[in-house]
Amino acid sequence: MRQEDDLRRKMSRITRVPFSEELQRQILHKARTMGQDANQNLSSNVIPHRTHRRLRWQSWLVAGVGSVAAMAMVFSAWQFGQRGTTDILGLPTAAETAAQPLAGTYGLQAADISVGYIGVEKQAGTQQGHLVQAMLTNMGTTPLRPRDLFGVLAFSPGGNAQGVSEDPLTTADWAAFVEPPDQVILPGQSVSWSFLPIGAPENASGHLDEQPSLVFYRTGLVPPPQADQVWTRPQVKISNVAAQVLSRWSTGQSLRVDAHVTNVSAIQLPLRKTWALVWFAPTSLGNTGNPSLGLDWTGPQVVRFLSTVQPTDGPSTLAPGQSAEVSFQLVAGAKTSFQQLNSYVTLIWQPGGGASGKSN
Repeated sequence: MRQEDDLRRKMSRITRVPFSEELQRQILHKARTMGQDANQNLSSNVIPHRTHRRLRWQSWLVAGVGSVAAMAMVFSAWQFGQRGTTDILGLPTAAETAAQPLAGTYGLQAADISVGYIGVEKQAGTQQGHLVQAMLTNMGTTPLRPRDLFGVLAFSPGGNAQGVSEDPLTTADWAAFVEPPDQVILPGQSVSWSFLPIGAPENASGHLDEQPSLVFYRTGLVPPPQADQVWTRPQVKISNVAAQVLSRWSTGQSLRVDAHVTNVSAIQLPLRKTWALVWFAPTSLGNTGNPSLGLDWTGPQVVRFLSTVQPTDGPSTLAPGQSAEVSFQLVAGAKTSFQQLNSYVTLIWQPGGGASGKSN
């Protein structure tokens, strides 16, 4: 009996999540509702969740094989500090610092896709909020397959109504990885694309008050001289990466990823000027073969998330040598078997806002 009580106390500490039981119930209900409607989405395999701006929830699109519907959320534990009741199942993890340089760059190649139009439409009579719609045209000379592409959708106060942006993350308040249309796009062909940006900033009337920007990149990392866009990693050490499945239901599953971030540079690191890349990949994948490029999170078999960074324990600006704990609450599609994947976390500077760079 004593051992059972001790075990319950330990599990109670482990299963603490940074949001209340009522809020958790609402989140899971929303995830189930969206999962049931996922197959009706025109071209996106993943649907994130909805939120109010004040809570600063973030969502990402999952780009991975077998993902039918997914959404992801970030909370700040200090905002809620409540205890959850879900069970957890530990997942395999991989400390990124064991294989990745402390600092470096991610070189991205722009896809030959022109975003000719992008707009937001209010979905009347539904619980799904707004729908982002865009017209995409293959401007290249070769067909583009879904597995060759991944996108970034962002909302910012100064976003471009036509979706033209060198990097949507430059001024973004909210961003998500997004899938391309689920079809081959032939040279010169134009196709429609849509996405439900649940979690994007809304005003008091429930309308999106920021402008969307959209860009697509080719999968695979390249050296900076060959890149159209360069994301720069700050000098941080990421350790104690731990991923857990908190709950499962018929159309999805919720996860939590924790990490310990240490500033190993000689300058201050304001976490608000960084974005976090959280991804899951098979053990056999992820190595670019070039240590200077870091681990490749862009491939078609990778499940990836994009988030702002808010510490759950520690300062929001890290002095040299200082550390903080960060936590990411994620909701993913039911078909993804995370037990077969390793989890990774890394940070990048906000393009144009930190120590980021762009290729010429």
